[in-house]
Amino acid sequence: MNGGMPASNDAGDRAPLGNHGLALRENQAAAEIETGALNRELSTICWSTAAILLSFLGITHLGVMLCFCLGARVSPFIAPAALLGSLVAADWIARREDLRGRRRLAPPVIALSIVGAGLFFAGSFFDFGWDGQWYHQTAVYQMAHGWNPLRDPLHSFSPDLETWVRHYAKGPWYVALALFQTTHHIEWAKAAPWIALAASTLAVFAVALEFGRRRRVAFVIAALVALNPVVLCELASYLVDGLVASFLACFLAAMIGSFRRPGRLVPWVAGISAILCINAKQTGLVYVCFAVAAGGLFVLLKRRDRLARYVLVQSSAILVGTALFGFNPYVTNTVHRGNPFYPWAGTAANPGFSQRERDPNERYETPANLVGRNRVYRLAYSIFGRPGAQPVTGGLDAQLMWPFDVGWNDFNMFRIHGVRVAGFGPLFSGALLIGLPLLGMALVRPGVPRLVLALLAGTIIASLLIGPHTWWARYAPQLWWLPVVAVIGGLAVPNGRTAPWVATGLAAVLLANAMLIAFAHFRWEIAATRTLREQMAFLRAQESVEVDFAYFGESFGERLRAAGVRFRAVRRLQCANPIVLMSVAPGYPGAVRAGIQGANLPASLSSP
Repeated sequence: MNGGMPASNDAGDRAPLGNHGLALRENQAAAEIETGALNRELSTICWSTAAILLSFLGITHLGVMLCFCLGARVSPFIAPAALLGSLVAADWIARREDLRGRRRLAPPVIALSIVGAGLFFAGSFFDFGWDGQWYHQTAVYQMAHGWNPLRDPLHSFSPDLETWVRHYAKGPWYVALALFQTTHHIEWAKAAPWIALAASTLAVFAVALEFGRRRRVAFVIAALVALNPVVLCELASYLVDGLVASFLACFLAAMIGSFRRPGRLVPWVAGISAILCINAKQTGLVYVCFAVAAGGLFVLLKRRDRLARYVLVQSSAILVGTALFGFNPYVTNTVHRGNPFYPWAGTAANPGFSQRERDPNERYETPANLVGRNRVYRLAYSIFGRPGAQPVTGGLDAQLMWPFDVGWNDFNMFRIHGVRVAGFGPLFSGALLIGLPLLGMALVRPGVPRLVLALLAGTIIASLLIGPHTWWARYAPQLWWLPVVAVIGGLAVPNGRTAPWVATGLAAVLLANAMLIAFAHFRWEIAATRTLREQMAFLRAQESVEVDFAYFGESFGERLRAAGVRFRAVRRLQCANPIVLMSVAPGYPGAVRAGIQGANLPASLSSP
């Protein structure tokens, strides 16, 4: 008896449920396939856009060099032609990656928007960077006025900046020169940092998608990598350390992505970003070589069948970057000074700074209590120090700080372009203390790409020990990525609870650190730019203006001429109450001063 209850047919009941479960799994599989296809298409769009942006900078560089080789002045059509060429080349590669229809229009539209935005933001701010005005802008103006660095590499300049202009990497100067010849606006010509920032964001986002990260997670990873405080604080200037970081991020992302995605698009991004990084700064060559060595070790251990091709491709990129694109300085320094890394390294006949014991960073830029200390001590002191710019301003000695013992003044220090101590932000030390155990936790968990994480972290740490000045964030911007590697490792732990949650919190700390730095810096940049515009408008209305340019005669002089100010350069002002023009970051020496007989600057126009 069944007590009046209907009889149960177990097999009949289970069949519909089993069919329903099977259908659910099939729908989930179909959704995953569709999501994977969409992510791959989105990744292709991002790689293609990054290729356009990087190719634009690279072709511009090559076009300027071609003009110099021919002994001709740089044409105003170099930059537009380079942009057109990059659009055509990237479109050809994208079509081979099966990017069709309307989606094929996305990369050029996005790239053109980024270039336009880069020009707009570059033109919205004056360059107040000390080195930017001292020798970066001067080099661009000198080339615009006829200096040919390929035919006349040892041209005579003012003794105080001759070494830097002659012997430093010139890639960003070539791009700025082409943009200056096109736009006739020196501030617009510093658009490369904005373009490189966008390219690095796109490249890292694309490689994160390639490795199966969700779009939201991929975007967070891309933001963490790209929003390096060194990059953020140099966006509005001609300083090049942020460019090194952005190009190196593009290269690492493309090198990793090339192992997952065959074809020509991603290796093209890797090659052009390596060339740009090598020619942004001499340390760029060193850091690219570290990255190539790490990639080579991975290939040797995991993809030995691709070792010969890897060595050929990477060595070709380095050779092209140094011997062709980097003819000046790498070849010219070797020929004339015996060492491609002159003036930091030299020979017995042409000693470098360290050999002459006349290292300018050691003498003028290093906090007094770090002078003469070993590299590990300096690095540790800088990481766990309170943000400061000693000995230039804020005293002579660096100061230590407990992690997370942070106030707004610590963030506000980042109105300065080159914060020396704690240059990655006041929250970085605490983030590093969280990140290192998290990375260790991820490295012992199964299912995590342990070799990749270990190579990334190991390469970052090893690269910090190559020189005496990597304690300064601008000389080793890759240190910012060490806790980011920990975030990536923590998020990659399968079926974990603690590690992903810790990684999420760490990502939030790093993003908050970067955003507050950006806010502090650009709040000052906006106020400083507004003040200088008002000051120049005031000076323009005066009949006779004397100006003491200190170290910035060419760059700031051209700035005043472009603003229509009539002035006479003097070494000593005659008036009793000179006007301190907005020209350098607060506390820095060498501010430009102007004198007007019988006139004083209104209080509302004083420097912020």
